[in-house]
Amino acid sequence: DALMYVKLDILGLDNIGVINETCKLAGIERMTPDNVDLDDEEVWKDIRDDTTLIFQWESTSAQSYLKRFMSDETIAIAKAHNKDFSYIKWFSFGNGLLRPGCASFRDDVADGNIMITGFNELDKFLSVTSGRITMQEDIMRFLVKFCGYSDAESDTVRRGIAKKYGTEKFIDEIHDRFISYSNETYGASVEVLEEIFPPIKQGILDATRYAFSWNHSDAYSCIGYICGYLRHYYPLEFLTAALNIFEGKEEKTLNITNYTRKKGIKVEGIKFRHSTSNYTFDKEKNVIYKGIASIKYLNSKVADAFQSIKDMQFKDFIHLLAVIEEKKLPVNSKQMKILIELGFFGEFGEAKCLLKQYDFFNELFGKKQMKKEKAEKLGIPLELVRRNAEKESEKTFTKVDMNGLLHDFVAVMPYEKTTFVDKVGYQINDLGYVDIVSQDYKGYVVVMDVETKYTPKLKVYALANGNTITVKIAKKDFNKNPLQVGDVVRVNDQKKKARVKMSSEGKFVPVENEFDWWLTKYEVIGRK
Repeated sequence: DALMYVKLDILGLDNIGVINETCKLAGIERMTPDNVDLDDEEVWKDIRDDTTLIFQWESTSAQSYLKRFMSDETIAIAKAHNKDFSYIKWFSFGNGLLRPGCASFRDDVADGNIMITGFNELDKFLSVTSGRITMQEDIMRFLVKFCGYSDAESDTVRRGIAKKYGTEKFIDEIHDRFISYSNETYGASVEVLEEIFPPIKQGILDATRYAFSWNHSDAYSCIGYICGYLRHYYPLEFLTAALNIFEGKEEKTLNITNYTRKKGIKVEGIKFRHSTSNYTFDKEKNVIYKGIASIKYLNSKVADAFQSIKDMQFKDFIHLLAVIEEKKLPVNSKQMKILIELGFFGEFGEAKCLLKQYDFFNELFGKKQMKKEKAEKLGIPLELVRRNAEKESEKTFTKVDMNGLLHDFVAVMPYEKTTFVDKVGYQINDLGYVDIVSQDYKGYVVVMDVETKYTPKLKVYALANGNTITVKIAKKDFNKNPLQVGDVVRVNDQKKKARVKMSSEGKFVPVENEFDWWLTKYEVIGRK
């Protein structure tokens, strides 16, 4: 590598795994660029409208850029300019534009501004890239075709750019050879060539900041497109595969879950008798069932353990807990509490009730006697203990049927109701995100992230619709009523204000057509 002879690039991409698994679930041949329709306009519009799980395009900035770059207006201009227009090649060009080396003309291209020099051969050469030299191979081909470089010489320049050393030292020679070679070979006037060289020069210099190559970009773009194709035509299979592949990646899982909601696909939480280790789907119900192993601290052994007893009938939750003990199922107390909090055992009651039952079970199961003082401390009526004991002394019950006592007690045991604030707290602790959605909680948000370096900026999850949005709070309001991650907040008032930025004169000025939401009145109703 020090001698510039070797570049080794080995990539392991989860997206390939998503494609492979989706095709298996759908029962179709594994998709590649050779067997998929690369010109399906429905798919391209779907990708443009939402880049969730589209390789290389998932960031907020990339999503925003693609909406402009692949707008109907810009595509129409690109097609009119390039008779050999190809969606996949345009998408690949876009992948190159995202790199730092294209920053100077990225927005112009997205707005449909094509650079035409009047040098016909050069304009034709650059028709695919709106008149800009963008990709590494294009720089090399430009040097050969318009400057008279040999292939080896062009690669020397390319390696110099890639290694970020002294690109400037090539520029004067490129300029001189461009002027003389293009003048002699194509008859272009020296004056015209001098006029059109500056942006070419800038493009080559900018490439030092990291220009992309077609061989990378074409492959990446085909991966992204095939993901979009499968997402469009096999959504249940694709999203199920993605949830399994990205298991344990909380932000990714939340983004996927938000997307399923937008598409009318329900992701059901884990449920006893239904959930397996992995995410699974039901095509008839248009539902994806969450996988147990996708949750932190849980695993496939826990999932398999509960699958082994899924067809049994249970009198109540105590009966289920007794079977777990008797069969020595591989599930510990931490795992049980997570399962209870996330509603896995919902058929037996609310989370807070079941947590209390579980504590009593752990306290009493397997014992044969109980002191009256302890029964009173635990809140268990002595009459219930007496009913399940064979002997009673002044202070102690002996030969107690603890199973019977537990069954009797949980039937009358008082407990607190499980509120939606409780459920939010359980999800944040156990999942790392929230996916509760209900119109009953309109006006309530959960704080997912807080930045206070400048004006306090929060990322909040809206419980009414499942959207995650960014809001700001005036510093004086935030200082009076500070918020932290995990807070459940009732929004009493909010305002939409024009976004501002610092001008070159040091003043804040509004940004055209950009706005921020500001919380002006709010109260914390639950804290993690």
